[in-house]
Amino acid sequence: MRRRAPASRREREGGGATRLVDADGRLFGRVNLVDAVALLFVLGLVPVAYASLLMFRPARPTVKSVEPSEVNKEERRIANGLVIRRKLKVRGDNLTPMLRASIDEYPALGFTFESPKSADVIVGDVPMGTHDLILYDGAQEVARVRGAVVILPEPASTVRVIGAVIQLDEPSAARLHIGQQFQVSGHPAAELLKLGDVEPDRHRLTMPDGHIETSVAGSWQRWVSMRLHCEPDPDASLCRTGTSTLGDPSLPLLTVPGSAPPLRVLVSEVVPDEDAQQAVARIRVSGQRELADTVRPGDRDIRKEI
Repeated sequence: MRRRAPASRREREGGGATRLVDADGRLFGRVNLVDAVALLFVLGLVPVAYASLLMFRPARPTVKSVEPSEVNKEERRIANGLVIRRKLKVRGDNLTPMLRASIDEYPALGFTFESPKSADVIVGDVPMGTHDLILYDGAQEVARVRGAVVILPEPASTVRVIGAVIQLDEPSAARLHIGQQFQVSGHPAAELLKLGDVEPDRHRLTMPDGHIETSVAGSWQRWVSMRLHCEPDPDASLCRTGTSTLGDPSLPLLTVPGSAPPLRVLVSEVVPDEDAQQAVARIRVSGQRELADTVRPGDRDIRKEI
């Protein structure tokens, strides 16, 4: 008589058929049920995450136009002596304040965000030629406009500055001479055309109805007419040298470029680089009788002509 082998566990549990979940909690007898649920949950998160990425990812910036714009005095002041070649008005879509600009491999001096559709780019000392404007978000390039920045040589410009070289010691004042030239990096920057006598320096005091001058002990000055090389300013009526803007009444002091020790000029006038034409003018002084009686031949205006 043949003895029957004991029934297997599978046969005891399901009569040989495979259950969906066995007694040990395994799916199809192979995968733990908890692990399977976790796997399905993770797989379900994939499309949700992708949809969220598409929904909340910032739109890529685009540039529609790049146009020259005017550099104002405040921007030049903030540049603190750095050369500004151009200011560009960038118009487009999805611009952000986190962007930075570069002109080919030369970083821009500034990127000023105005709105998602407008921003200003300040171009520094970039070589002459045609360059690409590139926008970066961090280290990633997000927009490029080929040939958008054209740097041309600026025409040379000279003006005549009339004023007084001030705050001199007496030997330094005496050493100044007509024809004296000053250079920057081997290029002419300024030349003394006319000089007045060595005089005591004067300090201007502002009064309610005008101003007066008083002498400063131990300090000397000389009136001067000088030719000055300067760079054209976006404001057509002005030009600049270094950090100084010529012709701006609010900035009357000029340091002569290339001078050592530095020469400080109190600017009275900035005129075209041409010889002055003599003229005779008849003037009438009006005012209180007591003041009119003090006017004498030889009196001069503070802006003395030489």
